[in-house]
Amino acid sequence: MQKKILTSIIIVCLLGIVLFIFLFLKKESQVFDKSIYQAIPTNSALFFEIKNYKTFTSNTQVHNEIWNTLSAFNVISQYNSFIADIDSTLSRNQDFEILADNSIIISVQQIGKNKLEFLFLIPIQNEKEIDVAHKFMRTKYHSDSTTEFVYNNLYPITSFVSPKTNTSKISYGITKETLIISESRILVENAIKSIHSEQNLTQDSLFTEVQRTAGDKVPANLYVNLRQISNIGYLYAHPKIKGTLLRNPKFGSWCEFDINMYPNYVLLNGFTSITDNSDYFSIFQNQTPVSFEIQEIMPAGTSMFLSLGIQNKHSFQQQYEQYLHNTLAHQQYASKIAETNKTLSSSDSPPIDIKKTIYSLLDDEIAMVYGYVNSLDIYENTFAILKVSNQSIAREKLLGIIDTYAHKHNKKIQEFTSTYKIDDNIQYTIYQFPVRNLPEKLWGTAFSHTSAEYLCFIENYVVFGNSVSALSKFIHAYELKKTLNNDRNFAEFSEKLLTNYSWYFYSNISKSYEIYPEYVDAKTTKVLQNNAKKLQKFEGFAFQVAAEHKTLYNNVLINYNPGSKDGPRTIWESYLDTIVITKPKIIENFHTGKKNIIVQDAHNNLYFINSLGVIQWKKQLKEPIISEIHEIDFYKNNKIQYLFNTQNYLYIIDRIGNFVERYPIKLESEASAGLSVFDYDKSRDYRICIPAKNKKIYLLSIDGNTLKGWDFGRTETIVSNPVQHFRIGTKDYIVCSDENNIYILNRRGETRIPVTKLINKSKNNNFIYEPAHGNTPHRLITTAKDGTIISVNFKGKITKKTILSCSENHFFEYRDMNKDGIPDYIFLDKDELQVYSQNGSKLFSYSFDADITHPLSIYYFGNKNYKIGVVDSKNSKIYLINGNGSLHKGFPLKGKTLFSIGFLYKNTQTFNLIIGGDNYFLYNYEVK
Repeated sequence: MQKKILTSIIIVCLLGIVLFIFLFLKKESQVFDKSIYQAIPTNSALFFEIKNYKTFTSNTQVHNEIWNTLSAFNVISQYNSFIADIDSTLSRNQDFEILADNSIIISVQQIGKNKLEFLFLIPIQNEKEIDVAHKFMRTKYHSDSTTEFVYNNLYPITSFVSPKTNTSKISYGITKETLIISESRILVENAIKSIHSEQNLTQDSLFTEVQRTAGDKVPANLYVNLRQISNIGYLYAHPKIKGTLLRNPKFGSWCEFDINMYPNYVLLNGFTSITDNSDYFSIFQNQTPVSFEIQEIMPAGTSMFLSLGIQNKHSFQQQYEQYLHNTLAHQQYASKIAETNKTLSSSDSPPIDIKKTIYSLLDDEIAMVYGYVNSLDIYENTFAILKVSNQSIAREKLLGIIDTYAHKHNKKIQEFTSTYKIDDNIQYTIYQFPVRNLPEKLWGTAFSHTSAEYLCFIENYVVFGNSVSALSKFIHAYELKKTLNNDRNFAEFSEKLLTNYSWYFYSNISKSYEIYPEYVDAKTTKVLQNNAKKLQKFEGFAFQVAAEHKTLYNNVLINYNPGSKDGPRTIWESYLDTIVITKPKIIENFHTGKKNIIVQDAHNNLYFINSLGVIQWKKQLKEPIISEIHEIDFYKNNKIQYLFNTQNYLYIIDRIGNFVERYPIKLESEASAGLSVFDYDKSRDYRICIPAKNKKIYLLSIDGNTLKGWDFGRTETIVSNPVQHFRIGTKDYIVCSDENNIYILNRRGETRIPVTKLINKSKNNNFIYEPAHGNTPHRLITTAKDGTIISVNFKGKITKKTILSCSENHFFEYRDMNKDGIPDYIFLDKDELQVYSQNGSKLFSYSFDADITHPLSIYYFGNKNYKIGVVDSKNSKIYLINGNGSLHKGFPLKGKTLFSIGFLYKNTQTFNLIIGGDNYFLYNYEVK
């Protein structure tokens, strides 16, 4: 039965996206003559009460971005043409302005089996307006002939007939101060009949119950007849569910929604009246709304869900079964439960009552969840989630049922278990449940899209899924904290919704797009497909019901986001406490061959993450890291530690997150750049070199002590780049520079090569070593502030070359991009990347959408193949540019930080790209 409800909801949601937009008005309400309700036929499926026609057309035709987006749809473009035609007629006569200032009701009626018609009702205040109305209609259709029909010998109806086709265009009548217009003369007749009948809508107590709650100070109101709405759904439904809708599943009686319009969303709220216990929403009448906590386990990016909030599970069970009795569905329900009990029970044990067991475990929420939807198997990643009061008790009882079944069939419970291992410390057991479709049997066909053959326990939740693979993905997302409550898009969407609920349907329109063709006919599916990009701008739909005893409060939200884009296509996304601020470092455990990632967030937390994206440990540091993270063997026992510095501290931390011995060590002076590590003879006698803001260069031993014999004084100005070490033959060269000077030193800090010429060096770029070749000696390459290329050989001679002029914030690299054996000059300045050969000819350039503030990175892919990495942090885009200037396939990708590329997994031909992204996530992309 719930599947009927859900089917109708989905269809009405799709229709509603178009219908609700008729209500984008921004005028204060006026007094509305409620007697006009008498003209609305009692079988109306829904109607809109709009306060002012002129404001309506003004705000839909000009000022509303949502309307403008939807104007590409045929129904809206036709409406726009119709309104333009009306406005043209109104402009012909100043008297017509009287009508333009009136209120209007638009009622949606079903004519026959396969057609919808609209009935327009406009209040007429006086005799002058009656004359204006007649004149307006005759002016509007002046080229058509007319026919007159007098209903009941008292009430004339005028129809305008096209002389070319002899078909009726539109009909109208005026009675009891109401102008009635429709393309269908039958609807005009029915409205006149209704307005003069004692059995009209104003005599329906269930309608007047919700009408009294309608807000007067809103742009418009929507009334939905829940006893008729499935008839509209029938017109657009998939053939396989038309029969279900013909049986007219009932939600309740009447709903009223106050319409509140905002630039990017539509919010509707109001109340529902209930006929009796045969209405679906009567199940929740004795409930108190509960907090929406089940989101803490739903996967981020969930496509769609239906969640039930059950504060009083005893009352819910009684009301649900009473509803089934009244809809003649209880016998089938009871039969399925009895069959399940028989399957699970054994003669050697007490009989199992699965309904009693599940309700005894249940806390206050159950949900049907659609995760990632793919076109091949849209229901593969569907789950039923039960929030339980106590996981230990739930585990004991459900595993007891599985064990009983196994014993009954001479099997062991181990034959019903699988293990999903995330790492050495985290693993989950997944159990095969002996019967299929348990949630559907207990709570109806709304839960039919999960076979629930497997289950697992996560916190105080029992999760049923279709396969071990599907549940493994669910568990993985949970362990990465990639859950709905950590999804910032959903959080922003939810800010406009109720925090407590009894019934909650949600659809991410772009992500659940593949599901809709299962519910609508081929014609509607084609319309959806042709307008997919436009529909995706409506990123979310939610319908909530909050029950307070006998009262049902409804809340509907349609969210419009013209900038909405699909999320990144990652292998995994790991949720951190806040945004990433460092370049992720991929490291390898040389004993196990496993890869890990180290990264820091904006709260200065340092994370150690495994190759599946699971956080192994997190360590709070005092400050942001400003250096690279260097791998060292502190104890010389072939175990790796990690060395780095912040402005004021020097750190060494081991693989399990513990600081080594006396670390962290407070620096004598604030560091002006990241540290460097020198291992001169590959003996693991490390030297740590740190430039400081006091213009000193510190050389420390691995235990953090200042080395004796280091005899360097001070630089002229502050060194803003890490100190570098080069070894040529048997000689060591320690190189650094301040704003104007180059210092080339020996191991003791003494000048090895004097460089007397001032260079005005660029602040963003270090030195790049080029080995001797041909007549060119060993040399160091960098740039001046204006982009001039500076070469320094190891005799202290400086040469300069100008290729192009740059800003002082430019970035520079020096690599052989075109594979000719000669390095090329790579400049990244503002929003443009330019690559030149050494003879000054431009090899290629690439322009970006914003100025680039991160250094470019060079990645080596083997076979002399270099690629350039660029981060556009403003637009959250990353680029990988090939050696010929083309963009690598699949790029740009989403991301905001510098990124690392390497192999995370064995026996693979694809690289992994690790980067910090939006919304506190670390992304792992696959790069082919």
